[in-house]
Amino acid sequence: MLQRFGTVSTLLKDLLYISYLVPSSRLHALVPSSLPLSTIGKEVFVSVVAMRNTDVGPVWLPWPRQHYNQMNIRTYVEDPMTGKQGVFFFKSGITSFGALAVPRMLGLPWEKIDLHIRREVDSSGACRYRANGDFHGRIMVEVGGLVQQRGADPGAEMHDAAVHITAPDIGFVKANAREKLLSFGVKHQFIEPLRCELIDLQFPLLEHLGIVEREEMDKPHSVFLVPEAKFLVYLPPRIVG
Repeated sequence: MLQRFGTVSTLLKDLLYISYLVPSSRLHALVPSSLPLSTIGKEVFVSVVAMRNTDVGPVWLPWPRQHYNQMNIRTYVEDPMTGKQGVFFFKSGITSFGALAVPRMLGLPWEKIDLHIRREVDSSGACRYRANGDFHGRIMVEVGGLVQQRGADPGAEMHDAAVHITAPDIGFVKANAREKLLSFGVKHQFIEPLRCELIDLQFPLLEHLGIVEREEMDKPHSVFLVPEAKFLVYLPPRIVG
């Protein structure tokens, strides 16, 4: 009953993942030592994720619901309790002041950002996705040139990458107060994402954090798009350790 009371549902739309494989050594100072990095060889994925959150609210409360855009920067770690793969959030922001009240009350360091998202599909099925705004500096994202339709064979490497990047069901974040580490669960059905190509990315925060170097920005490992997915988020978060 308590879990249901704290469960938040949201219908995510235009969920975009732009991911890079970077040397794991870059992240050791940024990720808590209690969270082992989920490495591939000596590298680890880092993703910029943008989405539109629609119909957000407790599962037991049909009205009112909230709507806002969200963006985060994340990497992939191992849950020290279960060994399962999780996500560590470096930064996360949303576009609604009102929706920040609950996360901040729970210690989640979500920020207010400016983010506009638009996705267009032409008569041939080709997609063009654009996002712009301000997230510790002016940002601009443009992807398009859809190269794989849902149902097509993505290839073993890209399928494995899609699972690695989109399927984790636990998130970790440093709390607002006293640098405590918090975790929260999520649940969603895995949907093989569409593969896109990066056209342009301007995101100074990636470079300022030392995560992705400037000359690497236009060469991501993968760009995945999930047009729509329902997520459940289990709150309140728990303190790790």
